[in-house]
Amino acid sequence: MQKFQFPFCDEYNHSVEFKTTVVRHFDGSEQRQALWLNPKRTFGLNFESESSAKAALEEFFNARKGDFESFLWRWDEAHSGSGLDYTCFFDSPKLAQNILPLGYSKSSVTLVAIDDGNILKGRYFDRPEFWTTTENITLDGSKATYNGISSLSQAGVLTLGESYQLRLKIQGTQGLAPNLSALTSDLPMALRQFTEGDNTLDFIAIGTDLKLETASATSGNILEVALIKRPKPYPVFDFVYNVEHQNEVFYITLKDEEFTWQNARYSVRENPLRRWVLTLELTPSEAIRFDAFFIGQKGRYRTFSWEYDGETKTVRFDTDKLDQKQYPLGYREVKIPIIEVAQ
Repeated sequence: MQKFQFPFCDEYNHSVEFKTTVVRHFDGSEQRQALWLNPKRTFGLNFESESSAKAALEEFFNARKGDFESFLWRWDEAHSGSGLDYTCFFDSPKLAQNILPLGYSKSSVTLVAIDDGNILKGRYFDRPEFWTTTENITLDGSKATYNGISSLSQAGVLTLGESYQLRLKIQGTQGLAPNLSALTSDLPMALRQFTEGDNTLDFIAIGTDLKLETASATSGNILEVALIKRPKPYPVFDFVYNVEHQNEVFYITLKDEEFTWQNARYSVRENPLRRWVLTLELTPSEAIRFDAFFIGQKGRYRTFSWEYDGETKTVRFDTDKLDQKQYPLGYREVKIPIIEVAQ
């Protein structure tokens, strides 16, 4: 698969988006359904190019037939990204470029990808510096090939006590398949062994290293390792937001569909619910944490706890899309609506 490797401007936009249906009942309670398992991640990139780069970008766009064919793009850490590769499409069948004097041009493109929640660097093994291997295992682009006693590991990728799901794809297995090291999980050995094809395993980390081990007289290929951090059962929103923010109260009133002389009305709630719109100016580390928090709640789907004016409230995000303005050095600005959930 071709890679999109064109340099872009330091300031750009990106968003994380889920899709949730919300049905509010007459008493104010809600029924929510998450329609997407993984979020859509969108990157709005800006380019200021010389004539040769302009032609190369247009050639790449034409080779993809606009928004028809996919390509790989690495959200590079130099742009405060995750360092991971995403399978992307162009978001439009049209590429517009403003032509300037001396052959320079300005243009913008939007890349769209499904973010599967992978937080493990080197997922497809094309960056071997992220992996530690023993003999009898080799890394070749999109696969790790093992033959005999060997191990494939990364140090410091897990957090003690946190819940994870490991997704492992194995092909061409001969003999016993790899197993998850006891240094990572306290699961019984029978639950830490994997089979040919797609595997998933939920575990609680008792060590910080991820380690896959193989036995003697075995061989096969590991095609993919995806590690997903599971959200805590009842997360707490503890992010600092700007003092200036929007705060509104609302009631729920039932009334006739058409206004009549009777003007019949029924108040469902004795006390109001609240809605806020907050602006957060995030440092690089807090930006990464907030991104993960939003994904953990799947947009509007999950509720969380928030202390506001000395009172603990049960709330949720009132949007499935997290728009983020990216600044140099990893700083971000987000504006997010939060709504109170009836108990």
